[in-house]
Amino acid sequence: MISKKTVFVVGAGASCDLGMPLGSALKDRVAALLSTKGSLRKECFDSAVLGCLGDRARAEAAIIRSKSLSFAISTAASVDNFLDQHADEPDLVQLGKMAIADEILIAEQRSKIAGRLSPREIMEASRDYFILDLLNILMRGHQQENLEESICNLCFVVFNYDRCLERVIYAWLQVRFPKAATSLFKKFRFIHVYGAVGEYNPSHADHFIPRDDGLSMLNT
Repeated sequence: MISKKTVFVVGAGASCDLGMPLGSALKDRVAALLSTKGSLRKECFDSAVLGCLGDRARAEAAIIRSKSLSFAISTAASVDNFLDQHADEPDLVQLGKMAIADEILIAEQRSKIAGRLSPREIMEASRDYFILDLLNILMRGHQQENLEESICNLCFVVFNYDRCLERVIYAWLQVRFPKAATSLFKKFRFIHVYGAVGEYNPSHADHFIPRDDGLSMLNT
């Protein structure tokens, strides 16, 4: 039994084994998006920025500013580090966060666990993912009756924006404890330090379903 409050810190590169980009690749992708001109995807992104900021002049100023800084972003330690350094420009920071979310959403759709997969298929696709071994260690000696108490003592502090951890944990529960999977999953606590692209909802996990047009999901 896990009788004491226990926190696991999940580092920023934890989802790399599932095909998610490391920080170095993410900043390059964000920089490329912000410097792009004329593509349909960029038009969708700019439209989302306008909708978020609610003022055309502010949105256009932020878009121009982000384009001028796109190369600087690619030289930073990380996108988040760069945005922290520009905290005095809230519109730029908001746009940068949106660009991160856009890239993470697309990466989720292209990851090893993307698609309308069954729990078994998700498990098979994530054999090298750290959480499977960790869950097997944590849940030794448990039955369904006492599993909930241990889960309530767990907390995952996550430095990723993606929801790969949640998707794999839910699949693991569906395989091991199918009747109680949903109720048990709701007892897990996930804290995304920098934010997340959305809460993982087991009953509506379409965020991992690839889109045919390959465009941004920020407008959906």
